[in-house]
Amino acid sequence: MAKTQRQIIDEALRTLNALAAGQTAEAEDVARFDLISVAKYLNGRRIVDLSGEIYSDDLGDEFFLPFAMLAAAMYGKHYGLPLAEAAAMKADALRDIRAIVNRAKPVIPLQFERMTY
Repeated sequence: MAKTQRQIIDEALRTLNALAAGQTAEAEDVARFDLISVAKYLNGRRIVDLSGEIYSDDLGDEFFLPFAMLAAAMYGKHYGLPLAEAAAMKADALRDIRAIVNRAKPVIPLQFERMTY
């Protein structure tokens, strides 16, 4: 089931321990997160372009948790997340997103013939 921006923000806040299980984010917390800029950051790193999915509230389940973790790392300073923890969280999220993208790419075996002169 596709995830909405609100669900991503709720999960990011849970990752930051700023939101208890079962609660939803307040309007001021939602305003702090710009998920389109997080998606553009991924696109700028040439990992994957998720801006269309984020904009249309249609993020796939496989990207949900790592994308929420990336958003939490990028906006964690508003919730007291230390810089070192934010950097580690960002690295973990990027690694997980790269792994998902690499699994989706088809594997094409290459064969080379030895050239003789």
